[in-house]
Amino acid sequence: MSIGKRTAPLFVRHSNILYHHSRFECKVCNKRIRCDHMGKREVIKHTETQSHKDLAKTFQFQARLQFSTPSLNETQQRLRAELKMAVLTANNNIPLAFHDKLSPTIRSVFPDSKVASNYHSASTKAMCLLNLAVAPLLIEKLVESMRTQPFSLSTDGSNDSGLQKMNPATVRMYDLQNDCISARFLNMCVTSSSTAESIYSSLNSKLEELLQCSSPWDLCSAVGVDNTSVNIGVRDSIKTRVLQQNSAIFFNGCPCHIIHNAARKSSDEFCRSCTFDVEELCIDIFYWFDKSTKRKKSSIILYFL
Repeated sequence: MSIGKRTAPLFVRHSNILYHHSRFECKVCNKRIRCDHMGKREVIKHTETQSHKDLAKTFQFQARLQFSTPSLNETQQRLRAELKMAVLTANNNIPLAFHDKLSPTIRSVFPDSKVASNYHSASTKAMCLLNLAVAPLLIEKLVESMRTQPFSLSTDGSNDSGLQKMNPATVRMYDLQNDCISARFLNMCVTSSSTAESIYSSLNSKLEELLQCSSPWDLCSAVGVDNTSVNIGVRDSIKTRVLQQNSAIFFNGCPCHIIHNAARKSSDEFCRSCTFDVEELCIDIFYWFDKSTKRKKSSIILYFL
């Protein structure tokens, strides 16, 4: 939707997807203007208000600051390119081993570029850039937000197959900058055992270390864990220990496990009452189609019907 050349410099389309087609943002008044009812007329109507005219007149006589972007030398340009490629692969869940083939490819594709000819970033260097440069900055910004606004915490343990057990902790909170709910990784919280005391001590110590306070659970509103006794048991669990610090925290178990347990119990009771096993039927159906291309094709025809 066009709002005309006269008023266009004053307005930008709002970046939030929820309001992308119904609001505009006035740069002068720093307000979000609704335009879902009358469209262009709503924007023009705002520009005719006295408050907008006064602010626009004030902006005309204000001196503008001139900022100069510092120039980067070839080494800094190369490091910036390597860092951007590392972040790009991490954001798209591409294995870091991809960088072992990426560096020679960039040098061969862009032979006339000085930055590309000096590009050397294999998987080891990309991992160091992410762990030592990007991760600390992201964690620092996350911790700053956790100190000033409520957040929820989620964790789940790895299998007991190694010497140490990993309990990755993720934080879910309202992102003021992007105007949405976002989830961020906080820490791996490694423990040597699977007891409630060990897991809680690891979570609590990491929160105290990062938030730099003795009561890190005050701003925590909810905790998401699995439905095991170690997590939500009524006697000695992570839930009982956390509620001792803040009784207002809501503990939410895994709904997928609840649905699975309900379906399994229902199937067992159904089999016991009518001697018909649903699970065995599903297995037979799977292997009936698994070994025959013709049967798979016939099932696709039935699907489209």
